[in-house]
Amino acid sequence: MTMESRWCASVLFICLSLGTSVFGVRDTSCPRICSSQNYGDPVCGTDGIIYPNICELRKKACGKGVKLSPDPKLCMRSTGSKCEHKCGNEKDSVCGTDGRTYLNRCMLQVEICRIGISLSHLGPCNNISAHRENCPIDCLQAPQDGPVCGSDGNVYKNTCQMKLLTCGQGVVRTNKKYCQTTRHCRESCWRNARPVCGSDGKMYANVCRMKSKNCGKHVFEVPMAFCTSQERTPHSTVCPTSCGNEIEKPTCGSDGYVYQSECELKLLNCGKANKKVSRVDFEKCRPKLSRCQKTKCPSDMDPVCGTDAKTYTNPCQLSIATCLKGVQMAHIGNCTTLKRSQSCPSDCDNETKEPVCGSDGNVYK
Repeated sequence: MTMESRWCASVLFICLSLGTSVFGVRDTSCPRICSSQNYGDPVCGTDGIIYPNICELRKKACGKGVKLSPDPKLCMRSTGSKCEHKCGNEKDSVCGTDGRTYLNRCMLQVEICRIGISLSHLGPCNNISAHRENCPIDCLQAPQDGPVCGSDGNVYKNTCQMKLLTCGQGVVRTNKKYCQTTRHCRESCWRNARPVCGSDGKMYANVCRMKSKNCGKHVFEVPMAFCTSQERTPHSTVCPTSCGNEIEKPTCGSDGYVYQSECELKLLNCGKANKKVSRVDFEKCRPKLSRCQKTKCPSDMDPVCGTDAKTYTNPCQLSIATCLKGVQMAHIGNCTTLKRSQSCPSDCDNETKEPVCGSDGNVYK
């Protein structure tokens, strides 16, 4: 036997020992199809992702070393899970203790991960009971049993306030670990502004400011139209809806924040809160920005990609950009240039409504 033959034989032996075929034959332990008979209770994988059932876990995580987690709490937000899921669009309605009907048990499990509700009963919810519940008129004489964490992710002073503010919404008291506490609230934010619209209908200078102002509340970023479209004023025609195509020209606002353009400053003033932030001399913002430059970074090569599509030498250099411009880390490693596909549709209005599963694990219409 020649040296080349012995080498090939050794490689073949190693591959067969590892249970892998050199001809690319699929692992027989991975199911190709999960029939309706395989549909069971949602399961938690060791990757922290929720799967519809054990069959789907083996199918979708095939070859990735993912197994059934011995501890279901691994798929809970309180233990660090992102509450990601691989749920399908099978209709098997269930009712949660928050009074909402979920498409199937897997979707309910995702919400259990997020806010700590539980299964109320199989089948759709009967919302009559939620609308007819006894809602308090005021909470002046109510027991001070708070703070209370609601299943909507908000913190209330007491149970009475929770029922008063969420009457008819099916919000119930849940474990405090599912609500944001005031222990982790940021008091200071970077001085760069990138106006965002909060789910409370208010405009904020940036995401950090939104979270800081609403510490303990479940306020999150939503599309700009939510904050601007409902407002109709004589000057509503000058309100921009986006500033993505504007030339970057740093502008100092009277609130002490630096905006990437005057367009962003106008955008902030278009919110329902009717803010009156005006443009001032940039010298008033310069002292605050000079603090960012005081950071001394090493010359170590540990490239990271920022949300501005620029590659930074290391995380320290990115932190300076965060301080100056509010740039966040997109991912570890150099930024890559993505080529725009020529086959991108402009809209999907005339397409047949047939659910499809994307490689990102989400179901699209």
